[in-house]
Amino acid sequence: MKRKILISLLLVCAMLMGAVTAFAEEAPAQEAGAYYDEAAAWAAERGILPDENAFAPDGTVTRAEAVAFLWRMAGQPEPQQDETFADVAADADYAAAVRWAVEQGITNGTGGGNFSPDAICSRGMILTMLYRMEGRPFDAAAAAEIPENTEEWTLEDMSNYFIQSFINSFRTQEMLKDVAEGTFYEIPIYWAVTNSILDENTVDTEAMTIAPAAPCTQGEMMYCLYRTNAYEEAVAAAEEANRPPEPINFGEVPETVLMDKDGVKVTLVGVELDRYGDSVMHITVENTSDKQIAVDGETFYVNTYAFYPYFYTPEVEGDITFYNDVTAAPGETVDGYADMSSLREAGILSVYEMEIQMTARIVTKVEDGYEYEPYADGEPVTIRTSLYDENDPPVYGVEGTVVVDQNGLQVVVCRAENSEYNGPQIAVYFYNGTDKDVYVELTGLKLDGVEYEGFCSASVAAGKRRIETVYVDYDYDNVPVAQQAELTFALIDTETWEPAQSFAPVTVPFAN
Repeated sequence: MKRKILISLLLVCAMLMGAVTAFAEEAPAQEAGAYYDEAAAWAAERGILPDENAFAPDGTVTRAEAVAFLWRMAGQPEPQQDETFADVAADADYAAAVRWAVEQGITNGTGGGNFSPDAICSRGMILTMLYRMEGRPFDAAAAAEIPENTEEWTLEDMSNYFIQSFINSFRTQEMLKDVAEGTFYEIPIYWAVTNSILDENTVDTEAMTIAPAAPCTQGEMMYCLYRTNAYEEAVAAAEEANRPPEPINFGEVPETVLMDKDGVKVTLVGVELDRYGDSVMHITVENTSDKQIAVDGETFYVNTYAFYPYFYTPEVEGDITFYNDVTAAPGETVDGYADMSSLREAGILSVYEMEIQMTARIVTKVEDGYEYEPYADGEPVTIRTSLYDENDPPVYGVEGTVVVDQNGLQVVVCRAENSEYNGPQIAVYFYNGTDKDVYVELTGLKLDGVEYEGFCSASVAAGKRRIETVYVDYDYDNVPVAQQAELTFALIDTETWEPAQSFAPVTVPFAN
């Protein structure tokens, strides 16, 4: 529940900073009929209403009906307690809903051991019940103590600050004139307005009033439930988008000397997780030379796939982190890291072996920056993790549409999908099973029969693999959405840079 509340706070923060215009979709346009018609149909389909004929849009909602509607919206969960109120019969059709509502903290009754099932609910009561059902997202933020020093703020502090500012602006500017400060429904109403659960259909936007004490009608309640469902979907989508990635499994990685040459020693210490939950390789650099040295990966293979991780040293200044090259002054030992997040993009979630060749360069400061010159190259070093079993070595490969599979060379389109903002996304897997290095290049591209300029090339060492993305040149004012792509590849002679062998075009369907 705490994570859900934080995600809700982040949604508020995003809206108030202008990142989005609302947390839920705008109210659906109604060409004809009442504003609640679509909500009533949705409620009947979900079983919240028994059927559309049972819908009385102008009829008022009783407390028994209110908890029954909420209970059905929640999927009719079985309550864990048997106790009920003196005025709620055990066999009443709403008895389970009442027990569930009490368990969830949605209601505690009306006092004296009674629930008052036939009492009419006001608009403020219904919104308060909804708010409690959603976990009281604003309560913690409204009461939070936020550090005065902004440099000490966490992401949750920032969200709480925006929520508090939002609530204070409503109060000081009297934006909702009939919502008195301190009433039980004040914060729930602010939450409902912020999340478009209350909108122009249920608020007097000219007078800026809510009428919280007015009896709530079924039409109003079904509409608020409908809008709350959109809010729940927005929270769930935000939670999924902000879910930390599953760490890549390296097993146990042995500490290994990657390079020890001319006074520069580079040691692989192990693999760690960074603050974003992504895997990073940790190295140390001992520089006993008399030069300022920068180190980097000359070649880098994971599960025989070629990668180009960025080696860096983080440097924190205030609340900003800078990522600099891994450099060591004479006599200095420094920690460095290599970002491994690109493994996930290639579908590698378990690492069995790595082959790394390090290189060292002399760094010289000049007037407009730095100059680098070669100093020493290490030898390729192979590291096998605890996941590698020599008796049953892993099979490396991908699934997809085969473009080429002959004489040890494999080319497979492993991903083809459309991106709303980035256009067609095509990823290609290359495997060189020959004893010589090869160079493969895209020589033709059609999307739904229309020719496009496409760029994709791969230099693949013998026995190695790599994954490359096809760059599609298109008009950014008219992003294409493709059903299929036709790709043509050729093996290139690296002396003449002319095609040595062209392969037959292959048609690839898009996933979306």
